[in-house]
Amino acid sequence: KPKSFILIPLNVRDEIIGIMVGDNSKNQDFVQKTDKTFLKGFANHIAMALDNANLYEKLRESEERYREIVENVNEGIWVLDKNGIIQFANKRLVDLLDHGELTGMNISRIVKKSDKDLLLQSIEDNLKGKLSKKEVQLETASGEYKTVLLSSVPTKQGDTFSGCLAIITDLTDKKNLERKLLQTQKLESIGTMVGGIAHDFNNILTGILGYTAILQAGLKDHPDLQEHTKIIEKSALRAADLVKKMLAFSRHNKPSTNASTLLSSIIEDSLSLLHSSLPETIQIDLKEAENLPPVKCGATELLQIILNLGLNARDAMPSGGTITISTELIPSADVIKLQQELAIDAGDYVLLKIMDIGTGMTEEVKERIFDPFYTTKEVGKGSGLGLAMVYGIMQSIGGAIHVESNHDDGTIFKLFFPVAKEERTAKFRATP
Repeated sequence: KPKSFILIPLNVRDEIIGIMVGDNSKNQDFVQKTDKTFLKGFANHIAMALDNANLYEKLRESEERYREIVENVNEGIWVLDKNGIIQFANKRLVDLLDHGELTGMNISRIVKKSDKDLLLQSIEDNLKGKLSKKEVQLETASGEYKTVLLSSVPTKQGDTFSGCLAIITDLTDKKNLERKLLQTQKLESIGTMVGGIAHDFNNILTGILGYTAILQAGLKDHPDLQEHTKIIEKSALRAADLVKKMLAFSRHNKPSTNASTLLSSIIEDSLSLLHSSLPETIQIDLKEAENLPPVKCGATELLQIILNLGLNARDAMPSGGTITISTELIPSADVIKLQQELAIDAGDYVLLKIMDIGTGMTEEVKERIFDPFYTTKEVGKGSGLGLAMVYGIMQSIGGAIHVESNHDDGTIFKLFFPVAKEERTAKFRATP
């Protein structure tokens, strides 16, 4: 048992954080002989050391907490020095641009050339102590561009500008949706106008064809004149076919909502027709999934879709190549991921892909391919209504069409057909 002991409080900023205890089991006069001033000084050193350790631990926890927030926030973050060198980039930004490592990279390397002036203007605003918001495009490791909103503020060391900190918001999906919405609205407006014109034109053609038939009946004894009426009739029928395509685009002629067709049987029929229109330099590679359910689309409309896209693929490969046609079932669980991009309802879909290795399309052409009467073919080789008709049919049945294409890198058309709820399927046989 101790014969004497001493207690000295550990004080930091007028707050007791602990007690230092000293004892002696042999000498009862230990307390009187001990240098209390020394012990108090020693206790103060211990108190400061404990307080510093506690502050360091709190600082470490705070740093870890804020780093976790910065790394996992759903926005990109970078810190630049005054020379435009990235000093820090969070995980979200690294994942967005897929460059692996951004620290140490000059920001000019990943900003699109046409947007570099906007970046310089943003830095100039920061130099003046202002918040800057600019919409720019950043290049990913694969060469694609992401449209982002750059919100940056200046950083300082004392009173000196040392760089800037920016929040990077990915606007790519939003911009794509806005573009698709504008495209849909534009096509709907055009469709309304085209539908009205087509109906009026149809009435005119009905009169022309009717009176042509009367003329033919009255000119039985004049075969030379009958030949002229046949030319009139043939031209009017061609015009009627164009009107039919215009109505299909405008959705005034809607496919039956109860139509249910097995896609595999229509592909078989369409291939027999396509082969007769393809040169020997073009082959068809068919990759069909087995046991696909019937789709919500009429047999005639399906045949029109496949033939139009197949012939377009042929025209895109003047030097020959392969047209790949494939099908697969997209279950409702996977459709959820596509709903926002494709604007389709929930449910199961059958995906039909038609791919060529031809000339591909530029972004400008892709923006307009579904516009009626728009064509890149020579005069007399295309009406510009084929893809417009395909678009109209897909919209009518509640499906979707998506195009992937780059210039000189081929084209893929993806068509999403809703699975029919009824088991009754349409039968259709084409004559080659």
